[in-house]
Amino acid sequence: YAVPPGFRDKFVEVMKWYGPMLDEAELIVTTTGANFQWPTNDDTSNEGALLSENTQISEQDLTFGQKELGGYMYTSKLIRVALQLIQDAGVDAEGFVSRKSGERLGRIHNNHQTVGTGSSQPQGVITGATTGKTTALGTAITYNEIVDLIHSVDVAYRQAPPTDVAFMLHDLVLAYVRKIRDDSGGSGLGRPIWEPSVQVGVPDSLLGYRVVVNNHMASTVATTNKTIAFGNFRAGYVVRNINGGQLMRLEERYADYLQVGFFAFGRMDALVQDTSAVKLLVQA
Repeated sequence: YAVPPGFRDKFVEVMKWYGPMLDEAELIVTTTGANFQWPTNDDTSNEGALLSENTQISEQDLTFGQKELGGYMYTSKLIRVALQLIQDAGVDAEGFVSRKSGERLGRIHNNHQTVGTGSSQPQGVITGATTGKTTALGTAITYNEIVDLIHSVDVAYRQAPPTDVAFMLHDLVLAYVRKIRDDSGGSGLGRPIWEPSVQVGVPDSLLGYRVVVNNHMASTVATTNKTIAFGNFRAGYVVRNINGGQLMRLEERYADYLQVGFFAFGRMDALVQDTSAVKLLVQA
């Protein structure tokens, strides 16, 4: 009894990947939450014309629209920590709670930036993007359908820097895609379309493009699911973050319990700003 028990100075934390939306979208950080507006224009259907001698030039106006971002408030929910734990823990309890609060915010942000309805919450990229290709079968994806998805996005977006153009899909759908082969000869022995990298620091690719895993997307290749997104996400999707995330420490409120309260909060809005930049593969 004279020897105190040992204690391993770490928390064993269960981890779960959720998604990369803040890395892929255009990020705007503002200091206030006032509505944020900007003009839009789509003149891609118009082109110049031949002009005969002594003929008046015809007119073609430019048409403008408008996009707007607000600022939805998010919270990690309150976590109460016993003062004794803060004083006696062999690890940084406050740092641990702070990190977990931030992860909770990151998880709900990525969820809404992916599949948010756009009504009383941000519009997710999968919600706002349009269909580039519909599969022939509800429970299958073919090599040719992925090629068609790529070419449903205009070359102007695909020629952006490689860091901006990517496939986005759930990890389990990625496992399905990695097994697809280019079997144009029908022998069943075609080359896998997944391209593993043989160079350190260079990521694997799919038909020459980056692949990012977003586990808030559909996890199965099932009827009507939006299984794969492809395009220039930085051009197509914008996230507004107001003052970044913040952590509050409540010492007095729970003092009679000898507890300290912690919660994180942050304000955010997001939407698809260019529906031509990102397209979806939708199961039949």
